[in-house]
Amino acid sequence: MLQRRLSYRAAFLLQVAAALMAAIIFPSGLVERRWAGVIAGSGFVLTSLALAWVALRGHLGRMGRPDLWVGGGAVAVLLGVSVPMLGARLWSWSDGFAEIKIWGLSGPQFHRLATWSYLAWMGLVGFRWALERFAGGPTSGKSGSSE
Repeated sequence: MLQRRLSYRAAFLLQVAAALMAAIIFPSGLVERRWAGVIAGSGFVLTSLALAWVALRGHLGRMGRPDLWVGGGAVAVLLGVSVPMLGARLWSWSDGFAEIKIWGLSGPQFHRLATWSYLAWMGLVGFRWALERFAGGPTSGKSGSSE
């Protein structure tokens, strides 16, 4: 069976794409803000779900073994911020975002926490990419696909 790997660069770019989608859709006014939240939230859920799956199954990077740091970060973002925020938005559809409570925080407070959590996870993936690419660190190796 043919095994395909996802490079850390591709994983980082996927994270950037999800963040850019959110950053573009809200101010664009193309869709109503609640729907923009659902679209952006779905992007974050799918990104963290996909990268958790790839990292924990050992298909991320060149070494072919699970990356518990990236996979764990993906699971933390998925279950700690992405799903709760999307779920709260859907559950409280008629409420304003500031009125929603998630983990005891208001919507805007939780959004700040979610933003920093996602950025920390992006930083981790970027660090793992740099290790693999430049430092010859623990994720480097000669097997697998090239970037």
